[in-house]
Formats: sequence, structure tokens, C-alpha cells
Amino acid sequence: MIATFWRWCFVNNIGKMLSNFLKLLYRFLNDLYVVYTPSNWGNARQLNFKAVSVA
Repeated sequence: MIATFWRWCFVNNIGKMLSNFLKLLYRFLNDLYVVYTPSNWGNARQLNFKAVSVA
């Protein structure tokens, strides 16, 4: 029973870490996209803001 609990905690933490990492990676890539496409600046910023508020 205790082993199952620990395994569940471990898997849960890995899942949280992965999702946080993916969110950070997404934001980082999005920021790169914003930097390298000046014409799309306002658009990408709004999208980024929406993504952040959803996440």
C-alpha cells in the first residue's frame, strides 16, 4: 500500500514537472517567434498572453 502511494506520488510529480517544462518551452519558443517576426509583433504578443492566461 505504501509502495503504491509512493509510486503514485512519483508519477504525479514527473507529470507535473513535464507539463511545467512543456509550458516553459512553449513560452520560450513563442518569444523567439515574436523576436524574429517583427511584423507579427502585436499578434504574437496577444497569442502569447492568451496562452499564458489559459495555462
